[in-house]
This record gives sequence, structure tokens and C-alpha cells, in this order.
Amino acid sequence: MSDALNIAASKIQTPVAKPIKLEVDSSALSSPFSSSGTFLVKGPVYDKWKALADQKTAGGAQGVQAYLGYPIEDETEVPAGKGGGAAQKFQRGMIVAGANGAAFVVYGEIYLRYAALGGVSSFLGRPTSDEENAEGGGRVSKFAGGDIYWLGVSGANEVHGAIRERYLALRGPGGPLGYPTCGETQVMSRGKEIGRFNRFSNNGAIYWSGTTGAWEVYGPALSAWEGEAKGVSGVLGFPIAAQEHMAAKKSQFMGISVDLPETDIGTFQKGAIVSHASGPAAGAHVVHDLDLFMQSFTARGSHTFWEDLGVSGDWLYVDMTVTDKKSNKVIKSQRIPASGHWGASQTLNEKQALFSGARGDLAFEVAFNGWDAVNSGSDKHLGTASGEYDAQNLWGIGQVSNSWTGDFLATYSIETTIPFNAAEFREEMWWGFHNFSTAELSWDTFAQTYSDVQESEIHWEHPFDYLFYTLAYQHFASGGNCFGMAIESVYAQIGRSLFGEPIVTYAQDATDMQEINIKMGYQLGGDFIDWFLGQWISDTVRDPINTFNVSRDQFNRGDLPVISIATNKWGGDGHCVRPYRWYDGDYPNKPGKLVIAVANPNSPGVKYTYQGQNEAAVPDNDPSCLIVIDKASNTFELSAAQGSSTIYSGGKGSGGLCFSIPFCEFSSQPRTPFWEALAMLVAGTLIIFGGDGQTQQITDGSGRTFYEPDLAAPPTTVDEVRKDKTKRIPNMARIPKLGAGAAPSLKAPEKRTQVEARLKALGHVTSAPSFPEVYYLHGDGGELTHEFVAHASGTSQWHMRSAGLGVVVTLPAEAGKKDVVNVAGVSRNDATVTITSAANGAQKHATVSLSGGSRTGASTFTLSNLALTPGKALKLSLTADGSGVNLHSPDAASSFDLAVQTGAAEPRTFRSLSLDSGKAATLALASGASGPVNMKVLDRPGGTVLTEKALN
Repeated sequence: MSDALNIAASKIQTPVAKPIKLEVDSSALSSPFSSSGTFLVKGPVYDKWKALADQKTAGGAQGVQAYLGYPIEDETEVPAGKGGGAAQKFQRGMIVAGANGAAFVVYGEIYLRYAALGGVSSFLGRPTSDEENAEGGGRVSKFAGGDIYWLGVSGANEVHGAIRERYLALRGPGGPLGYPTCGETQVMSRGKEIGRFNRFSNNGAIYWSGTTGAWEVYGPALSAWEGEAKGVSGVLGFPIAAQEHMAAKKSQFMGISVDLPETDIGTFQKGAIVSHASGPAAGAHVVHDLDLFMQSFTARGSHTFWEDLGVSGDWLYVDMTVTDKKSNKVIKSQRIPASGHWGASQTLNEKQALFSGARGDLAFEVAFNGWDAVNSGSDKHLGTASGEYDAQNLWGIGQVSNSWTGDFLATYSIETTIPFNAAEFREEMWWGFHNFSTAELSWDTFAQTYSDVQESEIHWEHPFDYLFYTLAYQHFASGGNCFGMAIESVYAQIGRSLFGEPIVTYAQDATDMQEINIKMGYQLGGDFIDWFLGQWISDTVRDPINTFNVSRDQFNRGDLPVISIATNKWGGDGHCVRPYRWYDGDYPNKPGKLVIAVANPNSPGVKYTYQGQNEAAVPDNDPSCLIVIDKASNTFELSAAQGSSTIYSGGKGSGGLCFSIPFCEFSSQPRTPFWEALAMLVAGTLIIFGGDGQTQQITDGSGRTFYEPDLAAPPTTVDEVRKDKTKRIPNMARIPKLGAGAAPSLKAPEKRTQVEARLKALGHVTSAPSFPEVYYLHGDGGELTHEFVAHASGTSQWHMRSAGLGVVVTLPAEAGKKDVVNVAGVSRNDATVTITSAANGAQKHATVSLSGGSRTGASTFTLSNLALTPGKALKLSLTADGSGVNLHSPDAASSFDLAVQTGAAEPRTFRSLSLDSGKAATLALASGASGPVNMKVLDRPGGTVLTEKALN
């Protein structure tokens, strides 16, 4: 024990009053520490002292007797409660003899620890061995009540009681834990002792409580338990069983053969920690309560005579069972819904508790049986979606089940929840992959994004849904999914996501990323757009200092925010990040600056793969992970990605946008922005303009404009919005796209419907690869004039939706030519839409669709091949009851085809209709959806009827 000897010698100073002389007279030893010059050493202690002359210390440098030095006191009696006998102290140790005469020596650092604990009178009691070698190069002394171990790097520390028993059962220092690095220590909670623990040199610990006993935690499990799970005071509590090791094996999971790696499993009071040695889930995973998150159920195909005819659709319900694989007993059984049925699909977003505290030996199966309810006879079994779960496959955490079995699809996952760790947010609670783009979002994704859209909608029943999909939504994620990634991470943190924490464990997969695609579209939801208008009006979207303060306040109150950023250029890059820490002038090397630490979808905090290359983790202090705000100028900067030349920047009232969005604004599935209830409440109107044109100006009935007047070219930047608020259209905003700058595209799952064919047949645009202009305003009954100029020959499409009216205008675009759409009575169902094509342009044939406010059962009137004379206005409006359309051509004749569609009925088309110059016409349903369509021609709007006929 040479290292220990040197340390001990340096700590024990020997006062030398005279030359040291060791004399033996009967049992008396000379000692400079005795006033008489000697101390009596006798009996078994003396016998042991003599024997130590031939016993060497660790390393054999000297004899133990010589190392002990002089006695420093006379022999003392060992209390009877400690076994009786005698003990005597020396300079660097002590000898203790039992009542039976057996004597043992304790010295060096082990002696120091023993003495510090109270020696013989302590809980350790008398020694039961001399100091001896222990596995791994250390030393040990054993005592009646425990052991003291020594290792050069960790010193001498005791283990005793139940912890000692468990430690020895694990082979002591030769086992997985190594040497103790501390003595047994209290576990405290709110000032009260709730248990004990020892830590060990191989990243291990043994924890004990009166109710759980003593059990080990070591390796990655210990780091995860004390970090993510906050140890005994956190979500898991104390360990309650041995940490189990499982060898690698092959297994079946969700019908697929998988290789399960070597796994260590620690079981706790309220959960488990599973550590994978290798594979995609390598590392330790904290598993608390296990919940079943049921996203949705879907049926397909025809299973009855009436379904084959198309008269009826699938009537889906589901039987769910959970089976304990150890006992093979069903422990949970449920019909969903409890009674009745749905249609062909149902989104639940429902979480159910499965197990309170996952034990390491827990194994179970979840099975969903899909059924098609029928009116008579036996219900039709559609398929069974099931999975078997145990600790070695992480109970399915990190996996999403969404594969068809037969004609049944159950989308579900098994989840757990762990606490937020701000210190390592990007490494633990953020995505482990780079921002990605999705070239085209499917109709299925669109239907799953908005609660008022159904996957099985008949495309001609809701034409505005389809036009909104094609114009604004379909290519919305082609530049990136950063907004969706940020939103989904918040959902995961609070336990509302299909992805359970830690989401860093999830791989980038096109199917699994469907949820991120869905959340990407939340920024086009009605509630969010309405909220954004309020921020725009109050100028908080370009106020960096306000964003710092507001986002911090939101975070502190649990309304977890995301921060959206956009460039000054309309249609340019937008971005979204997740803030997790705020620095008010105290960030290193940025004195006086406000700094927001953010998780950037373009800069993962762990190693990742990007464009086929392995990339290192982006550090927290990278410019792409810090929004830096200058207080003096109230400006901000953020790099788009590590090493990127793109810098987002802006300031108070100028440059790019930077604003914080609280969780409450995206806490539930949105509705489309033309949801009637919202539109009626706020008199909201949405305008979408896309295609091959750009807005030149928007003017209201009072002459106020949205953009600065007299611009030489169509506005392209936010700075060109009219700055004088008294002359700007009030309560109107242009909605930016909050996501771009991504990785290579992930192609969305192919699923085409008849949408494109139908819309093309009506004459409308069906693809808009670039994000359109989106405007939103509050106000009832006003007037707007929208002027737009074509930047290329092609097609322009103008779409307006309010509570009372939906209008779609599709025009051929001529480069450099200006067309105008005027709406008198904005947000009213009887609003008049006036279309005037460029006076210096060519004759055009437009397509115009008008529909009332009710999304179900409303009639849509589409005038296609509508002849427009250059510079001449054409006016259209719905009749007061929405059963027809009014047409007025004040200065030029016009011709057109008419398609009328009501509810789910097939559209009826009437071709080669015409209207003379100066005349007006009303084309209306005479009696319901299937009744005749009559055309009245009048001398002027509201005037005398000249002719009337039924169309056929």
C-alpha cells in the first residue's frame, strides 16, 4: 500500500523530543508520545505487533511494524457491544484484538477512514482481517459491520449494511461497479433522509431505501438516471431490482425480423432505464410510465354489397387488447368507440395509460382489430395490427406503428415521458437529424392537418378545400419542415406527440416524419393566422427586444414557445427555432447583448448524417444556435445553419421578422383558415394570390393602401408595406411562410385523387410550387381593389374566402400586364366581385367559382371560358339565398359555360351561354340540388326580366 503509506505519513506528524528508541521491557514500548517514555503493549495486541515485523505493506517497501511507528496511547477496552477485547493505537494505525484473542491491524489511509468514522465504537466495529489485496489493484480491510476499500485514484471508502451485501453479491471491486468513491451517504428530500447510497469508480452506484432495499445502477443507466430522470427525486425513484444484462438476439417486431443488441436493464420504482450497447438506439433510455398513444385508425376497400355500389362507406370500429406475455392474460380490453362506429377513418390523438412504472421484466402485446360494422349479419374483420414489447426492444419507444394489415391501418406508438433538461436540451430533447424538405404533401396529410377536412371528402363537394390544398399547402414543405420540427418537439416534451421523449432517438424516416409534415401546416390554420394578424398590427413581429422578453416569459410560465424568423423578402427563406435558454448580457464573449439559445433544425446537437455525409454535432455556441440581439439598436442576427452565408437579421420596424409563438397558439389541431365560426366571429377574410403574377397594390374603399403608393415595380420586401398606419389598410396582414433552408427532399407517399382532373376540367390551376401571397384581414362590408401584374405568361389565380362567400378567379397571365379584382362588401355573402382585365392586353377567357359560406350543402357556381374584353369590367355575385349567381357585363358582351354543384351531387354543366353588353343575368337553382337551373336575363341588375329559360 505504498501510495497510501506516503499519503498517511505526510498527514501524521511525529513530534520527536528525544532520539526514537524502541525498547522492549516485558510488554512496555518506548514512545515519545508518553510522558513516562513508554506505553504498555500487552497480550494479543503485543503478539500481533511482534508478528507484524515480518509482514510487509503494499508494494513490500517496508514492514508493517516499522510503518505503524510508536504507540500513542495505552491499550483500551473494546466495548462488549462491539465484541469485547482490546485496541491500541500507533502512529499510523491500530491493532484490535477480539475477546477470543484474534488480533488485526488497520493502518494507512484505511485507518484514517476508520478512525474518522469512530473506529471500534463506530458502526464498523472491530476489524475481522488485516489489510489485504483486492481485485483491480486496490486494498481492503474488513470489519464486523462493513468493509473499507482503498484505490489510489479514489482513496479509502467504506461500504456496509445492505449496500455492502449487494456490493459483495456483485463481486465487489471485481464486479461491474469497481471501487467505492464515497462512503455510504444520505439521500435527502426536502430536508428528510429517504435513503442511502454509495458511488463506485466504474460509473456505478448502489442505492438503498427502507422500502426498496439496495440495488445497483451503473454505466449509461446511472448517467441517464441522474441526468434526465433526476435520480431518486425524479420520475423513476429508487432502483428496485438488479440491473439485468441481456445478450444480443434476433426477434420479431411488428412482423419484421430485427437484431436486438446487448442490453442492460435497470428497474426502478416508477419505471426503468434500458441501455443498448449498439444499434440505432445505442445509449441509455429513461422509461417512466408507459402510455399508449392512438393517433388514428383507417379502413379501406369495400366489404359489403352496398360498399361495392358506392352507396355506403366503411363503418369502422376497433377492438383493442393488451396481453401480459408472462402470464398470457389479457389485462386490458376495450372497444373503440364504446358503441357505434366511425366512417372510414378517425383521428383520435388519444393517450391511455398502460403501465404505471415499467419494470424491467415487463413484456406485453398490444393488438388492434379493425372491424367494418354492417347492418345485418356479422361485422367484417379488416385486419389486426399488433406488436410485442419488452425491455430489449425498448417497449416500442421510438417506433411508430403505421403499416396496413389487410384493410386496416392503426397508427399508434408506445410512449414515456421524461423531464426537461435545459442544460442539455439540444443533446436530449431535440431532433438528432437535419431539417428536411418534402417535395409534395399529399391530400392525406392535408386532411390530417386540419380538423374540418376529411380524407374521404368528395372533391367537388368542397372545392375550396382542394384549391387551398393545391395553391398554398401542397408544396408548403418543399423548402423545409422547421416549423413542424419545432412544434412537434414541444408536443413531445409535454407528452402529446406520437414521438415520445427523448426525440433525439428517432431516425429521419419519410413515414415517421408524417407528423412533422402535419405540424408544418399548423401555421396556415385559422386560429394561428388570426393570432398573427394581431402581432402584425401591434408591430411585435419586428421587435427583437420584445421577442426576447416575451419568449422568456412564455417559457417560464410553461407556455413553451417557438420563435419564427423570416427574411425581409416576401417569398424568401423563413425559419423556425426552439428557444430554451435566455441570457441578459451575461453570455460569454457577448457582453451587453441579449442572447437566446435555440435548437435550430438546421444544426443538430448530436452527430448526424446530412447529404450522405457524417457530420459532427453542432456546438451550443455556434452562430446558428444563438439569436443575438443588440440592445442599443434593437436588431437581431441568426445564422441559418453552421457555416452558412445566410444570416437572418432585422430590427425594430425594419428588415426581417422575428417573433415568438406560445404553445397555446398551436396546442390543438387547427381548422382551415376559412373556418366559418372564426370568420364570422372576427369578420375575417382570407385572400390567396398565386401563379405567374405579383401584387402591385391593394386599396380599400377609403383610398388606404397596403403597400407604399407609386412603387415602380411590384413590392418584394416587408419594408415596402406602407409605414404610415393612418394611410395603411387597417387590420390587414400578409402571412409569411415560416420554413425553408432544408436538406434534400423526402418524397411524400404517393396518393393521387381525382382532384387535379376535376379542377383542371373546371379551368383552375392545380399546382403552385412556390408559396403564394396570403393576406388576411378583419372587417365587415368594406371594399378592396386588388391589382396584380404578371411577371411571366401563364396563369394567375386569385382566391378569397370569408364566412359568407368563397371566390376563385383564374386568369391567363400576360407578362407585364395588370389585371384587377375588386370586391365590394368584403366578408358579406352578397359581395360583388368585379374583374377587369388589362386594357392593353388580349381577349381572355377566365374561370370564376363562387360559393356560399356553408361548407356542407352549399352550391358552387363555376363560370368557365368566361370571355373578358380588355379593359372592360365583368361583375359577379351570389344571390341573397346562395341558390344562384348574378352576372353583369356593363360594357361588353360575354360568353361562358356554367357548372353547378351542390353537396355531394355530381356537378351539372351547361355550355355555350352568353350575355349581351349592358345586360345582367341570374342563373339559379329552381328547386334544390337536383332541380332545373333557370337563367333570367335582365336589362340591368335588379331590373326588368327580358327573358327566362331553363338550362339543359
